[in-house]
Amino acid sequence: MKKVKILLFLWVFIISFNSSALAERTVEKYNQENVSPFDKYEAQDYDSSKTSSSRNTYEAEVYDLIYEAFMNLSDSIDLSKYNMNSTQVFEIRRKVLYDHTEIFYYNYKNSSYWSTGKLEFNYTDTKPNVIKQRNELNQRVNDTLSKIITPGMNEFEKQLAIHDYIVLNTAYDYDNYLKNTIPKESYTTYGTMVKGIAVCQGYTETFKLLLNKVGIDSSIVSSKGMNHAWNIVNIDGQNYQVDVTWDDPTPDQKGRVRYKYLNLTDIQMKKDHYWDYSVYPKSTSEKYSMLWDMGSIKKYDKMYYSSTENDYIYSLDDNLVKKQITSVRAPYFDVAGDFIYFSNYSKGGYLSSIKKDGTGEITELNSLHTIDIFFEDGYLNYTEKVSGLKKKLKLINTPSEIKVESISLSKGKLLLKEEQTEKIAVSIYPYNATNKNVTWKSSNPNIASVDQNGSIKGIAEGQTNIIALSTDGNKIAVCNVIVERKDLEYINLEKAFNTELNKIWTINFNKDVDINSVDSETIYILDENANKVGLYYKVEGKSVKLIPKEDYKSEKKYKIYITKYVTSDNKSLKAPTLKEFNTQK
Repeated sequence: MKKVKILLFLWVFIISFNSSALAERTVEKYNQENVSPFDKYEAQDYDSSKTSSSRNTYEAEVYDLIYEAFMNLSDSIDLSKYNMNSTQVFEIRRKVLYDHTEIFYYNYKNSSYWSTGKLEFNYTDTKPNVIKQRNELNQRVNDTLSKIITPGMNEFEKQLAIHDYIVLNTAYDYDNYLKNTIPKESYTTYGTMVKGIAVCQGYTETFKLLLNKVGIDSSIVSSKGMNHAWNIVNIDGQNYQVDVTWDDPTPDQKGRVRYKYLNLTDIQMKKDHYWDYSVYPKSTSEKYSMLWDMGSIKKYDKMYYSSTENDYIYSLDDNLVKKQITSVRAPYFDVAGDFIYFSNYSKGGYLSSIKKDGTGEITELNSLHTIDIFFEDGYLNYTEKVSGLKKKLKLINTPSEIKVESISLSKGKLLLKEEQTEKIAVSIYPYNATNKNVTWKSSNPNIASVDQNGSIKGIAEGQTNIIALSTDGNKIAVCNVIVERKDLEYINLEKAFNTELNKIWTINFNKDVDINSVDSETIYILDENANKVGLYYKVEGKSVKLIPKEDYKSEKKYKIYITKYVTSDNKSLKAPTLKEFNTQK
């Protein structure tokens, strides 16, 4: 009988071993460190019409399972019942990542598919860190859209607001690009939205993410030859080419947005971009491509911009009437008072000025090549191109006051706990307004208070609005604040070693405890045989004392159980707690 058992064991072991050996492991080419990240947008695989809803049943189910695995940070899932090969599975996984650019934390390396149907997942960081980063991204996305998207906007206005936000709040990771040391974050929506640093993949995926959030369809175009990616955006049923990355000046220039690559046709885009034209949606409409000629833009009494075609300065009023201001090249400029100050590229890039209506002569203010011009606090700031020195020029002919046109807050919505504090920032437009003072108030200080530095504190459960009001012009920005009740939490117990036999335990909480919630069913002590110890209970505000009816037995181990049914204001403890102690001789 013993021999039979041994043989049976060996047979089971051999079968198990052979079964494992027969399972083949397949990894994608993205496991290779030297593969371009744009390979996941391979043009030959692109099919804009094949969404998850239009795939066959099995494909749709696998798509949903893979998406759920990403959301749950699963280590693996079983796809054996679908009988798919690695090519099919990897293609569906690629489509999930393409559709959901908020999944920034996936790591292709060591993510494999086995012939047994097991699909393994790997992530760029630990799961707690990924959850934290994912929450940060979601919060930033929601706050941003609540701030820049307003009721009544059409699709073009939403697209323009998102385009401008990304350009104004993101810097191209130029230094790391030059050193070939670009971190993984710069390729992602997280790096773009939370860190404010990106390369073209980060810009492109973030543009797609924000557009999709407001109901605008966007595709990603990839050019391996250019090692570059950009978007095709569908506005009012028509496709347009958009390159947000190339609309952001490099190195980063504060407050500057370009529109050279906003809503172009294929023909316009082909001037300096190339891609596989046969597999992407065609872009032929010129309806929303009127901003492509705008280089550097400044808004004053009207919009002023330098043309990307000839660098001349033009103005554009509210009725979209265009007027030429200069007949000389002026790529760098700003407006202050009655004048436009610019670098005259038709004459050495010298710092010059002209009346903002275009009348009168051009006045030269220096004889050096000048760039990066902006007006602030009564001074014209500029940089000498050759030396790199930053200079200031006091302006005399400027208005006594530059009016505030609008203000905005860094967050449109805020979730706080009671006693939690968070500071939000206010932005003034134009940035060179004379009076930037703002007063803060809460519509219900009993729910949340705010000081004059924008620091908001949760007081009690409820909802209120925090209002920022500009001293100049009474411009208003609002942050909606929801305060959640602070959960009842166990704080600490005393030292739990070599406890005296008549020890009275004191349990401390962060809030006053409901006296009726404390009894032998909600807080109790068990001995080594799982028998309850007889106790008297004394509730004193935030503390509960456990008084033994008889001395503990010497040299024994005990466990204190604090269940979640202990309450404060009829709301239960955040998490149950177990504490062990041993007694003296």
